Amino acid sequence: MRKYAIVSGLLAAGAGTAGFLLRRSELIRGFEPDTGLPASGAVSTAALIAYTVFILAAAAAASAAVKTRFKAKNTYKEAFAPSGKHLIFTAAVCAAALVSGALLYIESQGSEELRVQTALAALTAVSGIALFGLAADSLSERESKLSFVCAVVPEIFFTLWLLLLYRSNQTNPVRIEYAFQALAAASAALASYFTASFVYGRSSPVRAVFFHIAAVYFLGTAAADGAALSQKIVFIAFSAYFAVNLGRIVGGLEAVSPRHLQGSVEKTT
Repeated sequence: MRKYAIVSGLLAAGAGTAGFLLRRSELIRGFEPDTGLPASGAVSTAALIAYTVFILAAAAAASAAVKTRFKAKNTYKEAFAPSGKHLIFTAAVCAAALVSGALLYIESQGSEELRVQTALAALTAVSGIALFGLAADSLSERESKLSFVCAVVPEIFFTLWLLLLYRSNQTNPVRIEYAFQALAAASAALASYFTASFVYGRSSPVRAVFFHIAAVYFLGTAAADGAALSQKIVFIAFSAYFAVNLGRIVGGLEAVSPRHLQGSVEKTT
């Protein structure tokens, strides 16, 4: 599966880029300029929804193929194909982007709810450091418990972000304004969760593949929203990270032998 690793990551990144362009088109043409409400019968909105359904269907098909034809090792270091210096470089860039996003977030916020804002900014920076720590630990030959800590930080970060996003928009009647940000946070939290499942010896490659594809797509699409620059940096950085991680998952898969498949069918019947 190593020959498909780069292709899978690039396809997911391409899907996120296309989602970004469609979302930009919708934000320009899909809302009434006077009221800010969704324009009735907007082609851009229908196209984005149809494309989203297509991407999710493709992610489900890819996950189904993984379930029936491939298997993954049960530990993080064995299941995720090593990427050497490329992995460290990507993790370092994402970490730097998240730390800078955290600093921009602090500078752009007022004094209202300063504690919550500071906590979110700090968790953003820590998530960047955790990504780098997880990548470094996966390349280390020594056994370390660093990955047990680093693996859970991003999912906590995105769960908190999802809660704060809901809290700030709970009275907003136009859900389409923040729907993709919510889907981005939710899919990224689940992608991080199923990455952590490998670290803790409970691998789930089918769900990991699906939610990595979904996370890359929704994060890329949500980056088109009129959010603060700090949020866009976080979305783009994590979208790139999950695209690389998807390639590592696919690269680490092993084909199941036809004899094994036949035995599985006989057991189910």
